[in-house]
Amino acid sequence: MSAFYISAGLLIYIAALMTNFVGSIYNSIKSSWYVYLFFLAPFVSTLYSIDSSGTVYYSSLLLGFYFIYLTAHGSSQRIGCEWIYDLSLYIQITTAILFLYIVLTYGSVRPSSYDMRQVVGPISNQAAAISVLGIPYLLQYRESKVKKIFGLILVVAIVVLSESRAAYMLSFISIPMTLFYRRKSSIKKVASFILYALSGILLLYAIYVLTNRRVVLSVINRFNELLNPISTSIGDKNMRLLMFFTGIDIVTLKPITGVGYYMIRKYMEQLYGNGIISHNILVSVWSEMGLFGLISFLIMVYKTWQNNQKIIKKSLRYGRDNLYRIGSANKVAFILAMSHAMVRPQLMNPMVYVILALMNVNASQSYVSSGDSH
Repeated sequence: MSAFYISAGLLIYIAALMTNFVGSIYNSIKSSWYVYLFFLAPFVSTLYSIDSSGTVYYSSLLLGFYFIYLTAHGSSQRIGCEWIYDLSLYIQITTAILFLYIVLTYGSVRPSSYDMRQVVGPISNQAAAISVLGIPYLLQYRESKVKKIFGLILVVAIVVLSESRAAYMLSFISIPMTLFYRRKSSIKKVASFILYALSGILLLYAIYVLTNRRVVLSVINRFNELLNPISTSIGDKNMRLLMFFTGIDIVTLKPITGVGYYMIRKYMEQLYGNGIISHNILVSVWSEMGLFGLISFLIMVYKTWQNNQKIIKKSLRYGRDNLYRIGSANKVAFILAMSHAMVRPQLMNPMVYVILALMNVNASQSYVSSGDSH
């Protein structure tokens, strides 16, 4: 099991929205060329890779995610972006069902044995990383309070069962950030935050009791490891720190070319006999994809953020409340994704490509004219 199962569901859901596919490809590339420029970086790095066949393989795995961007972007250009609310709920439902099956089969979502890890892989981290990016959209959803509350309850359950430290931190950060961008008085924002916080604490306590405390205590212990790290190192260095310093060394030695996408682990293995994949987006885009990867990534981030700001300004100018809620949710979700990318590159997180698509819709066309219910 991997993020590809959920990616397939996302792809089918979004592709079903598409019409005039060829025209959508052209318009998507034309209006967000900088995104596609970055999409080329992993493939370009094949020319300088220390293992060309390996880079080609891992780069090809990204094609499915690129298609998610294309279909989401094309759909948003033509029919608006309100579908993101239903999609965010769909993600929670499918992830919750998947987690429930794993728990009933193995007793927990996080791998507790070698055999379990061989079957489920890192699904606890991957699925949770996808789910938490839907929180800003669920918080901004006003069409159905039942769907909204149901989705948020599922998110809390997913985060707790995942035992993912990143999922906990991102979910805690997302609530006040999203509420901050709501067009309400400060008193109402604070009241909403207190309500959501208390509800989350009560739900967390319920899970704490129902799971006989194991799941929650496991996460507490994992946070303690950050304060008192047990070395899984080569020599005296922690593996993640070694990965980061190796990335700096590569930038120093090969600042133009890098070593090829997904190849830092192989580079480390050649030097130290052991290695891990990149756990930092900047390490990935510069030390692996070279200067082209770094520049194209920075351009994409800047232009994407700039375009979403235009969307928000348009919404305020024309009094489009629904447009404003989607734009502000985009902003929060993007910040969460980029923050997580500092410890996991997120290049294989399908929700990241959906967010990019929503943020890069042409603010002067169909997105602005999409209907507002409020």
